[in-house]
This record gives sequence, structure tokens and C-alpha cells, in this order.
Amino acid sequence: MLASHLFEQRYQTRGDPEELRHATDVLEDRLARTPPGAPQRDSLLNLAGARWRERYTASADPVHFTKAVSRLEEVLQEAESGGAFHRTATGNLGTAYRAHYNITGDLACLAAAVAAYERAVAGWDGATQDRAIPLSNLANALRASYEATGNRDHLDRSIDLHEQAVATYPAGHPGLPQRLINLASAYGARSSATDGRADLDRSAELLLQALDGMPADSPM
Repeated sequence: MLASHLFEQRYQTRGDPEELRHATDVLEDRLARTPPGAPQRDSLLNLAGARWRERYTASADPVHFTKAVSRLEEVLQEAESGGAFHRTATGNLGTAYRAHYNITGDLACLAAAVAAYERAVAGWDGATQDRAIPLSNLANALRASYEATGNRDHLDRSIDLHEQAVATYPAGHPGLPQRLINLASAYGARSSATDGRADLDRSAELLLQALDGMPADSPM
């Protein structure tokens, strides 16, 4: 798994898709030698699904999308329901469907992403920072659904979910500014839709909070 991680990091640095192919090949080779029920299999399947999804995002090759979904569905069949691997695979499956929607514009895939993210959020108890990621993923998918369909209920719920994600972070946490920006953007979208001054003011307030929490050399 370390070798796959190193290849993936080199891909992030160099942008060479061959590095991502190597990262995937390492995991697939390991999976071929790891029988069902082995302790590391669920982790390997999750990582392989994530790598195939990255390759799909980079290539738009539907074969890569199919492989991503297949590997992640294997985790959902084999891993303990409600366990960490099951939760991670559910979220990763949502991200694969969201990538497919981004590439194809297929609203059925966006609906599948929303459904997967809903299950991922339901798998976490309490307002923890670990829950902030599935909350944000679901909020962003609902925002995309609003933009595609005009369903205001989806935008309203997106704002509520972003509020929940922000609430999981203490002041000064390095992850807080990005959550504040996401929330500000959602309020700005609702302000544009309704000409609501309160939403516009709230968006501006959140952006200022985000800026205050960023280091001076932040790329954001």
C-alpha cells in the first residue's frame, strides 16, 4: 500500500497518468494475492476503488468508472455494516458517482451520489470532524442538484448541512476556512436566487471569517 501511495503522490506532483496507473496496478496485484476474509482486503478494495475513481476523473474512460464502482461495491458486500471500511466505501462510492455526473451530466448518477452520501452521513454519530467530510460531500452534491434542477429545497438543505460541517470545527482549526467558504458560497447562491439581502450579508460575513482564519501564505 505504501508503494501505491508513493505513486499517487508522484502523480499529484507531476500530473503523469502513468504514475496513477502504477498506483492502481500495485493495489490490484496485492488484491489478486489477498483472499476474501483476509484482514487487509477491505482496506485494499477501498484504496483500489479510490484510485480507479481518480483515473476516471483524469481520463473520462468509462472502464475506469466501472472498476471503481465494482471495487467499492465489493467492500459494501464484504465489510461489516456500519464499520469504518463500510462507511468509507459508501462515501467513496458517492464520489465516484459524482465524478461520473461531472463528466457525463447524467442526473441519475447525481441522484446516486446523493443517496450514497446520505448513507455515509447516517453512518456517523455525533458532531465530529470525521463527519464533516461526508456532510460537506452531501451538501455539495445537493448544491449541484439545485443548480441542475432548480429545486430550492436542495439548496436550503445544502446550507443546513454546511452549517453542521462548520459546527464540527473549533475556532482556529486549519480545516475551518474551507468549510466556511463552502457555506458562504451556498448562501451566496441562495441570495442570487431570491435577491435576499440577509443571505448576501451572511455570505460576506462567513468569507471574512474564513480570511481571518487563513495563514498569510495560504493558496486559497
